[in-house]
Amino acid sequence: VFILSRALRSDSLSVTVERQERSPTSPWHDTPVALDVQTGLESAILLRARQIHAERYRSTL
Repeated sequence: VFILSRALRSDSLSVTVERQERSPTSPWHDTPVALDVQTGLESAILLRARQIHAERYRSTL
């Protein structure tokens, strides 16, 4: 996960998901990860960041 900006926008965050598998008879090898896994992680991170931001804003009122 790379945070590119303090703004709470989708272009402020870069998430890369890598996965490897190994069978008992072969070494580790890269396997594909569905794009919606990456998108889902980005969305979850931004949602939580927005929640934290809103909580802090409300506590200052």
